[in-house]
Amino acid sequence: MSKEKAKIINSVFVIIFTVIISFLMSFSTGCNSTKTPENAEKSENRTIEPKLQKAGSGSETKKEMVLIPGGEVELGPDEPGAPNNIKVKLSPYYIDKYPVTISEYWKYVKDNRLEKEQDASLRQLAEKKEYANFPVILVSYKDAEGYASWAGKRLPTEAEWQLAAQGKENNIYPWGAEMNIKLKPDGWSEIGKNPENVSTFGVYDMSGNIFHWTISSWKALAPETGFPGVEFTGETKVVKAGCWPIIPAWNTCKFRTHIKNDIKCYFLGFRCAKAQNQDDINLKNDTEIAKNCAPQKFAEDEATRQIFSYEIKPDRQLPPTVQKYISQIKTGSSVADIGCGLGYLTFILAKQVGNKGKVYAVDIKKPVVDFVEIYAKNFGLPNIAGITSENDNVKLPDNSCDVIFLLGTISYINESQISSFAESLNKGLKQGGTLAISDEIKHERTKANIDYLLNHGFEVVYEETEKEGFERLALFKVLRKK
Repeated sequence: MSKEKAKIINSVFVIIFTVIISFLMSFSTGCNSTKTPENAEKSENRTIEPKLQKAGSGSETKKEMVLIPGGEVELGPDEPGAPNNIKVKLSPYYIDKYPVTISEYWKYVKDNRLEKEQDASLRQLAEKKEYANFPVILVSYKDAEGYASWAGKRLPTEAEWQLAAQGKENNIYPWGAEMNIKLKPDGWSEIGKNPENVSTFGVYDMSGNIFHWTISSWKALAPETGFPGVEFTGETKVVKAGCWPIIPAWNTCKFRTHIKNDIKCYFLGFRCAKAQNQDDINLKNDTEIAKNCAPQKFAEDEATRQIFSYEIKPDRQLPPTVQKYISQIKTGSSVADIGCGLGYLTFILAKQVGNKGKVYAVDIKKPVVDFVEIYAKNFGLPNIAGITSENDNVKLPDNSCDVIFLLGTISYINESQISSFAESLNKGLKQGGTLAISDEIKHERTKANIDYLLNHGFEVVYEETEKEGFERLALFKVLRKK
């Protein structure tokens, strides 16, 4: 792939990411102030379990960390050696082996009596034992900073985070050079669930799952970085790690973007770091880097407020064919989002069909379905109902849907499952109902599965191939139930 083509594709990915974050930020809440305890004990071992003094309680907690030996890391969105990039030398430091979990964060919250200041959805998740080992989400930068201080640590700098992810080998992904099905991030899930999603330093979940706050203030290293056309009022911090929307460009070790400090998102959490020595030279150098970069402009106008508002239109997130189809769905319709993840498309559909309509959020992972229902309830979306499905059965009520969306889903159904899967889709659709399918055209199962549907009760009413760059959404077809 040529450098020019790579840059074009990367820019497209950044634009998609921009509008997704813009939409999700419409559900954001404020930030908290927190207390600071004594520093944790130090260790020279590669893997340590520092004893941490809990604020006001005198008890202790442990969190495994990994020693990163230091080295040089190159920050920036471009290829190595590009003029906009910055090279940073790091001294040895420690970083959490795993992201901070809901149960760990909630100990801090309870010790400091901050329950009422937390996001309502996070409070409900914290009450459910099955989510104790999931990465904490819905926390602002100040929340993360407060926890880190309470734990005797701090948040990692952007350079520290990136080195821990890419290793001395400068890997594109934490595990190596290639993104493949086996190693793809698995959405919002328990820490360490994928034993192969680990860097060569032994740090887990540095790609996929959630984005991570860093302590680094945003500095624009190239014109195409950040959020094109969107500027913030106030300070923003660099965030790293690709989250659950599985687009390869988002999940590289170098990918960087920024979010305003007081934003709380359901794809954003954190892990902590700690200097090996008291002088904390890495943090001092990070502050100097920010001073030497061109100042970032911050503004907020009516256009920006509209981008962040709940009235955001589908054409800001999806390719034209998909957004056009969504815009034609009638108020009061019943639709389903198969493979809903944490509800990005679900929320768009809920707005389109209105309170008289119905949206089924369907996924094989019960935790994400539960989360979508909790989030929908807390933000006034009563028309969303969650369904925990199976690989070969979407489990929709019979004759319940006018439209079923399969965005990035059909290619994951294997040959042994497609028969039962197709039958369950047929049962869930009303007579004359439609399947809206958008997926990567190059995937070996995409064409085979669509062909199966066409031979078993469905017919094509619309099809188009998207423009180059939308690699995961390269094909769009609408099939009608006969």
